[in-house]
Amino acid sequence: AEGSAHLYAQKANSGNLGDREFTFVLKSGANEIQTKTGIRAGKAATFDTLTYTLADLNGANGKTFTYYIREAQDGLPGVDYDTKVETVTIYVRDNHEGKLEVTYGDQTNRTFVTPEFRNTYTAEGKAELQARKARDQRLGDNVFTFVLRSEDGNEVETKTIKQGETATFT
Repeated sequence: AEGSAHLYAQKANSGNLGDREFTFVLKSGANEIQTKTGIRAGKAATFDTLTYTLADLNGANGKTFTYYIREAQDGLPGVDYDTKVETVTIYVRDNHEGKLEVTYGDQTNRTFVTPEFRNTYTAEGKAELQARKARDQRLGDNVFTFVLRSEDGNEVETKTIKQGETATFT
C-alpha cells in the first residue's frame, strides 16, 4: 500500500524583488530532504512528491510525519529574508483497502495552507554634489550661498563660498 503528499511554499510578490531568485528547503527533523532553487517573487516552490509505504508506519495503523519549510538565507545583497519556519504535519493511515490515506495536519486538524514567505529589498547609495562659483574680478570679495533642497523643497544643506571655490554637498 502507498500514499503520497504534495507540499508547496509561496514567494510573495512584495518588496521590489525584481528577478532575484530564492531557495526553499524542506526538512524532516534535522535532515534536509529537498531543496528548490530559482523561485522568483509571486511564484511557488513545488517540492517533489512525498511517498509513503506501509513500512513507514512501522506496524502502526497510522502515523504523523512532521516537516519544516523555510527559506534559505542566500545572502543576496539588499534582501531582508523571511526567517520564519513553517511546520507542516501529515497524517498517514492504513485504510486496509490497499491504499494509505494521507491527510494534511494531524488526526483532528486536517488542513494545509501553502506558507507564504515575504522579503523586502532595499538599496543604499551616496551621492556627492558640487557647485563651483567661477572667478570673475567684477565680483570682488563677495560670498555666495548655495542651498541644496530635497524634492519637496525642504532645505537639506547650505554652503557659503567665495568665487573660485567649490561647495561640496554629501
